[in-house]
Amino acid sequence: MFTRTGVGKLTLIDHVITTIGVVKMASMTRMHYLPEHVDMSKVQASRLYLRQLNPHVEIETLHCNINDELDAEILLDVLQDCKLDQSSTADKPNRHHANHGTSTHMQFRLPMDAIICCVDNSMARSRVNQIALKLSIPLIDVTLSPCSSFITVQTILPGYSACMHCHWNDKYEAEAMVADAVSRQCPATLPQCELIAAGLVSQSTINFALRLLLEFGDQIPFYRLNCLDMDISTFWFKPNHECSEPMCKLKQAEYQLDVEKKQELDTQALQRAQAHDDDDVIHES
Repeated sequence: MFTRTGVGKLTLIDHVITTIGVVKMASMTRMHYLPEHVDMSKVQASRLYLRQLNPHVEIETLHCNINDELDAEILLDVLQDCKLDQSSTADKPNRHHANHGTSTHMQFRLPMDAIICCVDNSMARSRVNQIALKLSIPLIDVTLSPCSSFITVQTILPGYSACMHCHWNDKYEAEAMVADAVSRQCPATLPQCELIAAGLVSQSTINFALRLLLEFGDQIPFYRLNCLDMDISTFWFKPNHECSEPMCKLKQAEYQLDVEKKQELDTQALQRAQAHDDDDVIHES
């Protein structure tokens, strides 16, 4: 969907090339791969296919193990250099978003627009969460239950909405470990759910872009789809001031400081407007 809409640049990231990370004949029914892509890495095959869809979109690929410290540092460097061009927008004024109180200054200081996390284990998701917080990049995370009966999409705006660790505890950690084990041992899934998940996360990203660029629409921070009865539940989780992730608490403090500065500027602008009106009244008298 992103390639068809001409997003400008995509960076496809997958784990290191192993037997798991290559295209197999069994992948033909689940993804967009073609028979000639067999034995190629998944991101390389995806790049070839997407380039055929829209050659005007710049597509890069990267193989790394996000749980490895060295690879994680390499990934940080790549993400910081991903944005096509920010020089033309760096001096644009900040605007305030009324619905969620987010500021578009985020848009102009980010190394890239957003991270879409589609990893299938809790440890990797936690590391992606840390990277997004460190770089102040909005994170859109999609997860499927072990049998793909539930699809969860969460949008994380560093400092404004809850990160993955804000409401995490030992109980959820144990459940996540069980879910990871079940998903490896029981590969049976509802076949249509991966396509639905891809569509939902794409739509969430487009909504986010419209919200930032056009101040249009609204962002749903957290929603879950029950694929058995097609019921959607939406939630809003505020950031936890006692979050176990130090970077999250730092971003919360930065966001609160931005809000206070914005309120101060609005107050000063209102006072100047009132003083100008008073001067007009005096001159008329």
